[in-house]
Amino acid sequence: MFRRMQVLTLLLVTCVFGQWTETELVPDGRLQEISILDDGTAYVAIGNQSDLPYGGVLKTTDWGVSWTELDCPAATTPTGMLSVDFWDVNLGIVTGKDHVVMITRDGGASWETPALEGVNSFWVAKWLSATTVVTVGDSGKIFTSEDAGVNWTSSRALVNVLQTVHSKAGCFDMAFIDDNNWVSVGKKGAMASTSDAGVNWTLLTHSVGTPVFQDIDFIDAENWMIVGTNGTALK
Repeated sequence: MFRRMQVLTLLLVTCVFGQWTETELVPDGRLQEISILDDGTAYVAIGNQSDLPYGGVLKTTDWGVSWTELDCPAATTPTGMLSVDFWDVNLGIVTGKDHVVMITRDGGASWETPALEGVNSFWVAKWLSATTVVTVGDSGKIFTSEDAGVNWTSSRALVNVLQTVHSKAGCFDMAFIDDNNWVSVGKKGAMASTSDAGVNWTLLTHSVGTPVFQDIDFIDAENWMIVGTNGTALK
């Protein structure tokens, strides 16, 4: 899983030969996250680089041979995007800074921008099914839609648990192991898990201090790995 690529180029791998091809796409933007589909279609969330305003979404339909920068609200503002996830070639969500959430139902030709309040930045966006989509703010506030992004409900259950760790603890990534079991990682070394789709959360203990956990990936509910600042890795 490619996550938070803080570089100005995209590396494309050819699995047969184990080779990498470097493609420069947006000199002024940061390629933050990528969502790849089986047919060679992929979408990239573009973030801002340093203090230079930039944001938007890139799309390829030929495994990265050619790319198009899509016309979207984030590109117009511009607002740095942080997360992207597509259920299929048409249905996708892209989230970012300044509480921006964008939903497309036609592969990026048009976008909806639901107004989700109380969050500065959305670091996590994930489709659990063709109708259920979740996005999580930096504070840990979770928004869920059961009708593909038309209507949303919110929960502060994770926020309340993270605040017991530190007032600045938050969520930078979340693993959705299945519909009910999720794991949140983020600032101040905060880790928490839920087994009921976010209704209740339990803090997870570790001995590595208070790094910023930036990414989590998993094989199943018992096997996952977390990486963060200062070279921190947990498994």
